Amino acid sequence: MNRQELKHRLEEIVSQLDGVMSLYVDLEDEVVAFGPQERFSAASVIKVPIMMAAFLQAQRGQLDLHREIVVSDSERVGGSGVVTRLSQGVSFPLIDLITLMIIVSDNTATNLCIDAVGLGAINDYLALAGCTETVLGRRLMDYEARRLGRDNFVTAKDMVAVLRDLWYGNNLNTQYRDMALEILYEQQYRDKLPRRLPDTDGSRVRLAHKTGELHNIEHDVGILVVDGKPAFIAALTRDLASTADGRAAIGEVGLAVYRYMEERGA
Repeated sequence: MNRQELKHRLEEIVSQLDGVMSLYVDLEDEVVAFGPQERFSAASVIKVPIMMAAFLQAQRGQLDLHREIVVSDSERVGGSGVVTRLSQGVSFPLIDLITLMIIVSDNTATNLCIDAVGLGAINDYLALAGCTETVLGRRLMDYEARRLGRDNFVTAKDMVAVLRDLWYGNNLNTQYRDMALEILYEQQYRDKLPRRLPDTDGSRVRLAHKTGELHNIEHDVGILVVDGKPAFIAALTRDLASTADGRAAIGEVGLAVYRYMEERGA
């Protein structure tokens, strides 16, 4: 697949979806984008900058990643994850909560991470990474805050800015950059960007990514690495007639980018 074929294929995927897709694909020497600065409900892809802000604070000596945090009953929230279903009084080191926040998209773990890092510090990190439209306005599952107008938003372009910041270590040193990447590589939800890729657990093809979903919304953002070279992908959707079709369309995006990287020898 050459450049023109990639552009055509991605445009086809976006236009044929019964719903709205914003797409930003950064291949270093080529950017393909459709509605890249349109704001979408963040869903769980906002958890990537939360992790980045936590590691930045740890790097600065402002946060202890091994501090034990007790999960009180009042902190347990619904939605995705496992922590809310565990024994009363259970505790975790902060680094484990960060891992759970990413690999199983745990909402209770996420709120505990937000509290540990600080909502303001997370938004400061977003500004540092060059995000102009993305904001964390509330904790997860906080319906009262949403009713009052505080919400979480992302754009495809901003999410790629976060992914590039991570990959190139612009704000994190090698230790924390590598920790963040390894957590993203261990993502357990595999039905979007990676669904049509070859084995991404091997050494040649890897995908560091984070999914998100809400009612009629499916997102996936990640770094597809082929032979050590990255492509940065953010696929956001809303108003889907079928969430299954949304997941499948994002999978087609992943496949198209992979085929292009293979064609050019990554």
